[in-house]
Amino acid sequence: MRKSKISLALVGSLLSVTALAGCNEVTASDKGYILTYTNSSGEKLNYSADELFGTYYNDSSSLSTVFDKIYKLIVRNSFKTGGEYADKYNDVRQKAQNDVDGDKKTARQNADTNGTSYDEEFNTILSSHDCEDEEELLEYYTYQRESTEFEDGFYEKNTAHLRDSLPTEGDKYDGYLHKKLPYHVRHILVKTEGESSSTNYWNSSITEKDARKLNNVVTLLANKVSFGQIASEYSEDTGSKANYGDLGIMDLDTSFVNPFKLGIYAYENLYNGDATIHTGAASSNLAMNTTIKNNYYNAVDYHAESVTGDDTGLITTIPYGVFGKLQEYANVTRDENNSTVNDDNSIFYPRNIMFNKYLNRFSLAFITPNDPVAPTVAADGKSATESTTGGADNADYVALPGFKDVTFSKADGTTYTQKVLVSSTDKPILVARAGTSDYQGVHFITIERDALVATENGVSLSEYYTTKYPGQNDYPKDASGNDKNTYVNFLDQDTKDYKSRAESVESKIKSFDKNLNKYIFKTYLENQTLVIKDDKLNTNLKSWMDKTIEKADRDAALDWEETWENYIHTLEQQKVERRKLVSEACAIGYLNAAKGNEWTEIGGLCNDNKAN
Repeated sequence: MRKSKISLALVGSLLSVTALAGCNEVTASDKGYILTYTNSSGEKLNYSADELFGTYYNDSSSLSTVFDKIYKLIVRNSFKTGGEYADKYNDVRQKAQNDVDGDKKTARQNADTNGTSYDEEFNTILSSHDCEDEEELLEYYTYQRESTEFEDGFYEKNTAHLRDSLPTEGDKYDGYLHKKLPYHVRHILVKTEGESSSTNYWNSSITEKDARKLNNVVTLLANKVSFGQIASEYSEDTGSKANYGDLGIMDLDTSFVNPFKLGIYAYENLYNGDATIHTGAASSNLAMNTTIKNNYYNAVDYHAESVTGDDTGLITTIPYGVFGKLQEYANVTRDENNSTVNDDNSIFYPRNIMFNKYLNRFSLAFITPNDPVAPTVAADGKSATESTTGGADNADYVALPGFKDVTFSKADGTTYTQKVLVSSTDKPILVARAGTSDYQGVHFITIERDALVATENGVSLSEYYTTKYPGQNDYPKDASGNDKNTYVNFLDQDTKDYKSRAESVESKIKSFDKNLNKYIFKTYLENQTLVIKDDKLNTNLKSWMDKTIEKADRDAALDWEETWENYIHTLEQQKVERRKLVSEACAIGYLNAAKGNEWTEIGGLCNDNKAN
C-alpha cells in the first residue's frame, strides 16, 4: 500500500541515516547523538533520537500511525505459524484471493461498460485501496480478513465481558448493555393518509378511513386482543407486521423518529426513575439509570412538571373516549342542516378537531379510561373553556379488560399509580404521533424488555440478550432445565429464525464499540503479550488511546444532546402552534344545528363569516 510503504521507508531511512554519511555532509556521531549535520558555514549540528523522533511521542497523528503499525503486527502474527489463528490462514488467504479475482472481474466489466481499458479500470480499483499492484491488493484483502477474523475471535472469547461490563468494575470497560441501553420494543403503526407534514402541529387532516382505523385498533386493545395479532392484521409497517409488530432491539444508536425513541427514554426516566423498584443488582441499575439521566442533558426534566395534565409535556394522556368520537365523527362533513362551514375547510371537520386536539402531539402518551371533558361555551358563543385531558374515569371503560392500574416509580422516589391501557401481556401501551417524509401516523408501542430492569420473570438482562439459541448447550435455562424466555425465542419461530435473532444480538455487541481495537491493544499490554520497551512511547501511546476513546464518547454525548435539543425545540414549537387549535366546541356545532350561532353569528366561536 502506498501510505504503508512511505511510512516504513521513512522510518527505515531515519534509522539507517548513518549509512548515508559522506559527501552529502551528513555524518554519524559517537557522542550520544545519532546524526550530525554540517551546514554551509561548516558548523556541525548534532541531533539525538529524541530530537529527531520527538513528534512520534507527542503528535496524535504520529501516535495513530504507531498504533496502526503495532496493531497490524499483532493481527498478522496471530495468523503466522505458531499464532493462535495459524490454522485459519489458508482459508483467509483463499478468500482474499477471491476478493482480488472479484475486483479483476469488476474491472473487466467496467471496461466494457465505460469503453475504457482493463488496466485503467483495475488501476482505479487499486487506487481506491491505496495499492500499487495486484500483490499489494492481495495483501490488503488478506489483512482486512485477518483483522475481521481476529476481532471476531476476541469477541467469541469475551462476549459476556463486552456485553455486561460496567465501568465501575474490573478493567472499567463500558459494556453494550450499559453503554447503549437496549430496549426490546413492538408497535402497531396506523398511518394517517390525510396528513401531509409533521409540522402541522394544529391543523392536520385525517381521512374518514384513518379515523375508523384508529378506533378499531384501540377498541381491540381495550378488549385485550393479542397485541401481536392486532399488529399482524392492522399494522401498516410492512417490516414488522409479519413479526407481530416486533421491531427488535432499539438502543441509543437506533435511527427511530424522536417522538418514538426519545419518548421511550423520557418515559423510562419519568416513570421508572427509581432503580430500587427493579429486582436484581440495584447497583447495576443505578449506574445505568445515572447514565440515562446524564445523557439526557437535563432535557427530560425540561417538561417534567407537566407529566400529566398538560398537553405539551414529554408524557401526556389521551382519553379513551376520544377514539369513540373519531368513529362517531368519521364521516361528518356537514351539520344536520346539510350546511358546510368555512368554505368546507377540512380543519373544521369534527374528526380533525378531535385528532388535532388529542392525538396530533409529538410527545408520548398513555390512554386513560375516561371521556374528553366537553367544552363549556359562553352564552354569546364567542369563547369556550376546554381541557386537553379527560374527566373522571368512565365506569364502562374501566370495566374493559385492557385497562389496569399501573404503579410507576418517579425519579424523585415517589410512586404514581394510574389506570392505563395495557397490552395482552399487561405492558403499558405508549402512543407516539410521528412521521417522516415517507409516512405520517400513530404508533402504539409496548416495551417488551426494559433496559433498566436487571431481572424480570427470572430472566436477567444478560440472559435476555443471549447470543445463543434454543438447542445450543449455553442457551439460558431455568432450574427445571426448560428454555428461558429471551429476546431470541420471543417469537414462536423455527430454529433458523432463532439463530438469526441470536446473530442480531451478536451484531449489536460486536459493532457498538468503534474503539474495540484499542481495548484489545490494551489487553495485550496488560497481560504482557505485548511489551513496548520505550517507556515514553508506551506512556504516550496509552494516553493517546485513552484520549481517543474519551473523544469518541464525548462526541457521542454531544450528538445525543443535540438530538434531545432538537426534540425539545419541536415540543416548544408545537406548544406555540397549538394556540391556534380549532376549538372542540366547533365540533359540537357540526352535530347540533341548534347551536348554529356558533357557526353563523358574526364573530362567533368558529366563524370566519363564510358559513353557508
